Amino acid sequence: MHNAMPILNDLRARITAPWDAMRILRAVLAVLFLASTIQRPEPMAWFAGGFFGLQALLNIGCCGMGGCQIERPVRKGTAVDAPVHYDEIR
Repeated sequence: MHNAMPILNDLRARITAPWDAMRILRAVLAVLFLASTIQRPEPMAWFAGGFFGLQALLNIGCCGMGGCQIERPVRKGTAVDAPVHYDEIR
């Protein structure tokens, strides 16, 4: 149980993180899909409601927490502030 504490703390931090527009939109979609299952119980609506609900609750997905960010490759052996040498072409 002692190993689960960092996981629970991370989960708590994700849930209580500030809610942005995409996270609120996913929560609204989850509520709409789950509310539509009251009128007509469709398995796809249950799945969509659960999917969007988990994305909103945990703030996961491509648009949350920098999921689309691509790391730049780091060149080894080159200095970032090294002077650039230009050759004049005539």
